[in-house]
Amino acid sequence: MSFVPAATTHTVRSPKDRPGGSKELALSPFDFTNMGRTIPMVWFYQATLDPSVLLKALEQTLEIYPVFSGRYNTSPPTAIALINAGVPVDVCSAAAEAAPAPVANK
Repeated sequence: MSFVPAATTHTVRSPKDRPGGSKELALSPFDFTNMGRTIPMVWFYQATLDPSVLLKALEQTLEIYPVFSGRYNTSPPTAIALINAGVPVDVCSAAAEAAPAPVANK
């Protein structure tokens, strides 16, 4: 039987929408080339981090970079709609026994 840590999901949004201006950001040739390619990521820290501090930092980042909480506008997409839809974040914790052994950099 595998260990499944408890998780809490948060949706982090910018504290304010940007008033005025364009509400869409056109996709670049680079965006079209890499569309749909994602890399799932998991971060592991031996020390306990305060999730509220990390979530607040993400909120502040989204205020500066609203494209990160936007969504594709159509199918097929031509732009990112700056709608402040948010970024889902799963916060998990696990017992120390579930942690992998440290890997040394060589």
